[in-house]
Amino acid sequence: MLRRKMLRDLLENKLAYIACLVIIAIGLMTYTSISIVMENLYRAKDNFYAEARFADGFARVSSMPAAHLDHLARIEGIGDIEGRLVKDVRVLNMDGGQNVHLRLVSLPSLPEEHDRPINTPLLVDGSPLNDKDRALWLSPDFFAARELELGEEIALLVEGRAVVFTIAGTAQSPEFVYALRTSRRCTQCRRPLASPICPAPQCRPCSGSGTGSMIWFSCWNRAISMRMWKKD
Repeated sequence: MLRRKMLRDLLENKLAYIACLVIIAIGLMTYTSISIVMENLYRAKDNFYAEARFADGFARVSSMPAAHLDHLARIEGIGDIEGRLVKDVRVLNMDGGQNVHLRLVSLPSLPEEHDRPINTPLLVDGSPLNDKDRALWLSPDFFAARELELGEEIALLVEGRAVVFTIAGTAQSPEFVYALRTSRRCTQCRRPLASPICPAPQCRPCSGSGTGSMIWFSCWNRAISMRMWKKD
């Protein structure tokens, strides 16, 4: 009796039950697809940071001799440490004379037997950099937004003089997700500040007043890194 009543109720309300099953199926498929996408994103992030040797810590200094890096490298727990020159410069004759700024970051020159630098930019398109040519890599977003071309020359205003660089390629850098000149410009700037990469020998002559330095280091293991941050 109860079974026949259950079947009769199912047949009378079959559209409602089918709608419930469809909603449940859609929910399960949506949850499964989002879970797969999130897992792939996390895996891609971890692979990208591992390939680029993303640093465990960052420190900004106004200026520091390169020889002091050897002293810092002897601190317990430091696995590798590097210094970079960082300078904000203005691009000349771009976007109809509007103020377009770049944050120039140097790429250290390392021996061939040395491992890749910390925060290694990954080349997307173009040719590698060398210490002899005055060339740089731009971020793919900046390169596409400004409709630039490989081999094109851009003039940078550095210390009151124009310095011409050649666009050698585009590269993704792991340390700058959304670069800004200052935090106050977050809501004012519709286009993010690009951070081009150039060889250290070519970036060093551009240094002067207003040039800062970034120290990037990696630790032997994550536990040491966490203890160092807790001490700070």
